[in-house]
Amino acid sequence: MKSSNGVNNTCVSELESSFIRRSPSRGVSGQIQNLVHAMRRHLDMEVGFLSEFAGGQRKFLNVDCEPGKGPQPGAADLLEETYCHKIATGKLAGIIPDTSAEPQTACMPVTKTLGIGCYLGVPIVLPGGHVFGTLCCYSGNPNTSLNDRDLSTLTAFAEIATQLIEMSSFKERSKTEMLFRIRDVLENDLMAMHLQPIMDLGSDTVSSFEALARFETAPQQGPDKWFEDAQEVGADEELQLHAIKKALEALPALPQEVTLSINASPSVVLSPRFARLFTSAPLDRVMLELTEHAAIENYRHLHDALSSLRSAGLKVAVDDAGAGYSTFQHILNLQADVIKLDRSLVTEIDRNLARQALASSLIFFSRQTGSRLIAEGVETKQELETLRHLGVEMAQGYLMGRPAPLQNALESHTGSPLANAC
Repeated sequence: MKSSNGVNNTCVSELESSFIRRSPSRGVSGQIQNLVHAMRRHLDMEVGFLSEFAGGQRKFLNVDCEPGKGPQPGAADLLEETYCHKIATGKLAGIIPDTSAEPQTACMPVTKTLGIGCYLGVPIVLPGGHVFGTLCCYSGNPNTSLNDRDLSTLTAFAEIATQLIEMSSFKERSKTEMLFRIRDVLENDLMAMHLQPIMDLGSDTVSSFEALARFETAPQQGPDKWFEDAQEVGADEELQLHAIKKALEALPALPQEVTLSINASPSVVLSPRFARLFTSAPLDRVMLELTEHAAIENYRHLHDALSSLRSAGLKVAVDDAGAGYSTFQHILNLQADVIKLDRSLVTEIDRNLARQALASSLIFFSRQTGSRLIAEGVETKQELETLRHLGVEMAQGYLMGRPAPLQNALESHTGSPLANAC
């Protein structure tokens, strides 16, 4: 089967799968660079490059060449004076075995400037017909053995490059859309905070509420995905700080004996703007939950950023203990006031001896270090009774209450015994 430009689709598919196997973890830019390298080596040429047409210029985006040969990436020339433009407009053939024997190329300044003896080039045409640029290669000496098969091979590489460029364009468009959505949330206050109760198992009452962000706009996706998108487009700090500010607004409405738990990543804690959010907050009624699923590079910086806040009463909790990249390191290095046992270790703990053993070891550790343990994700009475029996002090989960708007949370849970909540 042939594609519209006469290249065998099987050949393209084999080239593509072989190429992707060699560079599965590279970003699109890295994959294109690998592609240009593979193309040049396969065709035994001195220089290979991908160009882009923009603003009346031909710009070298990706260049692969032998040492001392070829242009620098980013270099640009007037478009009309290039081989690329003439090939894309059909004024030159895509295969030129000897540039000195071709009247047009023999007198073009670029032939001498770049030292082109033979040349292969094909246009990169995106869906919709837009000519993006060219994929080309050349050597300093003529090569009369170049033939249509070489041009077909180059065309096959160009089809893969076209797919990668389109993929990159799609990702950039997606990022732009993400950024617009997040700006809309921030500018139009489309975030609400819901509160989920944390129950004291000794008194069977609510001891704290965790503030959880909810987004009141499309797309309909979980808060984790919103914050993940924000991180991808560089708006994570702004969105987290906005969520913290919204959460703190609920604190005056809570009874004096009830604390508020808020979430922040270590990178946001290190922001100079973070501490300023707590200027007028009663820090002895605030717990900061740190969730991090990657290594923290410098615990000392984190200690320094939190020192004055902790001295004023702020409690620090390590969230998702047992689930993240290195949560036990976090527990030790952060000297956490509270350890939150991840739901993955709580689910069916009544039927899983290994989970009971791990919970027991954390309970022992918390008692020895003066910290407190909260079990997250409690959904059944059997799980709750097992946690009670093991000596867990506090619990959170759908069994005690789902996240709800401030007024609903207060009406349903404040001062209510756990037995009624269940």
